[in-house]
Amino acid sequence: MAFVRSHSWAVVATMTIVLALGLAACTGGTTEGASDTSLPTESSSPAGIVLNPDFQEPVALRSKDGVLEVELTAVQSTAELNTVAKPVEGMLLFSWKVIRGESDGATSGANQYPGPTLMVNPGERLIVHAGNGLTGLTIPDLVDPMLTPAGGNVPLTPKILEDMPLNLHTHGLHVSPNLNSDNVLLEFEPGQMNTYVYDIPIDHPQGLFWYHPHRHQITEPQVYRGLAGMLVVGRPEGAIPKVIDNDLPVRIMALQGNFIPNRDLGMNRLAYTSWTQVISTWQQAEPSAVEAGTYEPIAAPVDFPKAPAGATFTTNWWSGPLSGDNKRGAFQFMPQNLISFASPELDVPADTGYPDHLRDYQITVNGQFQPKLRAAPGQTEVWVIGNFGSQSYMNIGVRNTSTGALTPLRVLATDGNSAPAVVAGNSPDGTTYLLPSASRV
Repeated sequence: MAFVRSHSWAVVATMTIVLALGLAACTGGTTEGASDTSLPTESSSPAGIVLNPDFQEPVALRSKDGVLEVELTAVQSTAELNTVAKPVEGMLLFSWKVIRGESDGATSGANQYPGPTLMVNPGERLIVHAGNGLTGLTIPDLVDPMLTPAGGNVPLTPKILEDMPLNLHTHGLHVSPNLNSDNVLLEFEPGQMNTYVYDIPIDHPQGLFWYHPHRHQITEPQVYRGLAGMLVVGRPEGAIPKVIDNDLPVRIMALQGNFIPNRDLGMNRLAYTSWTQVISTWQQAEPSAVEAGTYEPIAAPVDFPKAPAGATFTTNWWSGPLSGDNKRGAFQFMPQNLISFASPELDVPADTGYPDHLRDYQITVNGQFQPKLRAAPGQTEVWVIGNFGSQSYMNIGVRNTSTGALTPLRVLATDGNSAPAVVAGNSPDGTTYLLPSASRV
């Protein structure tokens, strides 16, 4: 099986669901007499690239004796992605340590994308010592969202942030917003630490939730760059009796998007997809300045000048003064291989057959791109999926790579709340589910 991904680009938040999937064959394998050519193989991988790694879940930190106490510190870091030969730069990640509780792996760590999964039960207490290590930042497209005062000069590019405030939000939990609980109006500066205490009600719904910073104006870039992790209360699928009685396997999956321009040429920096929305194009270009490359700022990623010779970056340009109809940079979320570009000097058609693992915009599952998930023929599994990207709707489906057919989806719960009855996916034929940002399914 493989995720089928199509993207409708927007920033939005809501919903959650749990999928029960009947698997016809082992993922990444074949049935007798059939060949599987839809995914690249590890033997064909470029140096440093691992295609279709075995599926894994982030390290899980569990409560013990009614308490899970952890330390999470946000820092600038690098992450390993299996489609990039070198560690990816420009990430913001949590380093972590268990103080009270248990781990199914190490008891401390760093550079994990996404962050560790926190697991507690209804009636228990979650304590998070959140540390702000976001100082001395060196990310050239991580910018200050401050608006220019009326009558002021609009800079070509906003001020680069070298330090950032922080807070923590437990998305979807039914807990107090007061004081040092789920208080999104609280913030603390670099070098400071705040202790959050979350008392989980005894009747709290069971399911998948998540944690992330929620300091207004900078929530989106902090989440996009990696400051997010899964949070499970009780059983992730919602403690559904038939799932428990039949001992069905339950897997949890965090989906996140990453944009690495010219990944296929060895570039390894996480770029900001909304860069063309924050640069100033207020000043109209002189005749032929765009074509000559002399107009500033260029509507390309900030590290484009460092790309190898022959690298290209396609964007649109709407000539004339700014207006409500001006769509400068409107294609910033589209993968480069899906953009057609035509001019008297250059004609670049879209390349829909371009290999997935080379595309500049990708969706990862628990930090992995297109992992292999193995299951016995005929096995029914419950997959609990969260869209923890900050910018993308994700159209989720499960394809049998032996037959090419999409597997019908069965929805058991939404946002930690069991559905009154099992329903199909939300597409007309019930084989895909459109999952907005912050939603779980």
